[in-house]
Amino acid sequence: MSNIFKLHKEKPVRLGHKKAKSSKKQQMEDKGQQNLFEKPSPQILSLPKKMSAFEQAYLNDEQGNPNAKAAYLKAVESGDYKADAYCNLGILEAHEGDYVKAIDYFSLALATDPRHYEAHFNLANLYFDNENLKLAKLHYETAKNIEPEDPNIYFNLGLVQAMIGEISSAIKSLSTYSQMVGNKKAGKAIDLVSQLTHSQKA
Repeated sequence: MSNIFKLHKEKPVRLGHKKAKSSKKQQMEDKGQQNLFEKPSPQILSLPKKMSAFEQAYLNDEQGNPNAKAAYLKAVESGDYKADAYCNLGILEAHEGDYVKAIDYFSLALATDPRHYEAHFNLANLYFDNENLKLAKLHYETAKNIEPEDPNIYFNLGLVQAMIGEISSAIKSLSTYSQMVGNKKAGKAIDLVSQLTHSQKA
């Protein structure tokens, strides 16, 4: 029989939501990948670029503009980065405490794009906050399979695994997080690994 490890009297703090950005092109370039599918455009005229519906919504969101929700819905209607728009609507609803609407929007993002990393991660966070740990684990694991290079996923997954008594898996996830971010940033994870390792020996 496995031991159930008690992290603390208080619920542990997971790492936060992930907002979807406007384009996979930008995400690829952020990771140092060249976009091979877009031909370079000639630089003849330098006209101001008109923002897409999603880009305008994202800008509103970043600036805290109350019209962000309406702008994201406009992006959905126009089919402009629909999954990203649904995902960010979910975050806005979660921040306002409407978890039912937030889950609906994250689910719509996944219905649009079943491999939408941010929607899986944010949905997992919502389930974590509402102590539905099995569903949280499922979505963290799915997110990990989609974006295995994101360290935050290993931290949150490790917390869930510890809370449901999967101690060896939790140690592995938290150790992976520590290796990815380095000892300077991994203090909390290192402490948890130490506590979990000690609990296995007890």
